[in-house]
Amino acid sequence: MICSLLGMLFFAGFGIDFVHGEGPSGVTVRSAPGEGDMVDATRWYNEGVRRAHSGDFQGALTAANIALKIHPNLPAALTLKSEVLLALGMSEEAAAAAELAIEQESDNAVAWNDLASAQNALGHPIEALNASERAISIDPNLAAAYRNLDSARTTIRGTSQTTQKESARASLSWQGITVALATVAILVNVRKIS
Repeated sequence: MICSLLGMLFFAGFGIDFVHGEGPSGVTVRSAPGEGDMVDATRWYNEGVRRAHSGDFQGALTAANIALKIHPNLPAALTLKSEVLLALGMSEEAAAAAELAIEQESDNAVAWNDLASAQNALGHPIEALNASERAISIDPNLAAAYRNLDSARTTIRGTSQTTQKESARASLSWQGITVALATVAILVNVRKIS
C-alpha cells in the first residue's frame, strides 16, 4: 500500500492531461494535474478498497474506474482494478489491468501477483510462474505470490505427467497393435501350412 501511495505521488508530478468537465458524483475533473486531482483520485481509490473489502466488487470496480478517469496512470487504482476483476472472474481484463500497473510501477509486487493469478486462471502456468517469481523477488513476504507459484508449478507438473501418461498409453497401444498384427500373421501362416 505504501509503495502504491508513493507511486501515486510520483505520477502526480508528470504533466498528464485530464479530461475537462464534471466527473461522476460531482468529482471535478481538471484539464491539468494538480493537488486536487490526486486528492479526488485517492478518494475514489479508497472508496474502491472499502467496497472491495465489503464484498461489493462491482462498486469497487466503478470506484477504481473513476479514480483512473481522474488520474489514468495511477498504479494503485490499476492494481485495485485488477484485483476486483479477478474477484469478478474477468481474468483477461484483470491481466490487462495488472500489466498496465506494472508498466507504471515495475516494482509493484501486488500487480505482478495479480498478473500471476490471472495467468493461472487463464491456463497459462508458465506465464503465471514467471510473474509469481517476479512478485516474490520484489516482496519475499507476499504469501499470495507463493500460492500462485505453487499453483503454476502444480499445473506444469500435472501437464507434464499427463503428457507422459498419454505417451505411455500411445506406446502401449502401438505395441498392442504390433502384437495383434504379429498374431494375425502367425495365424495366417499356420493356416497356409496346414
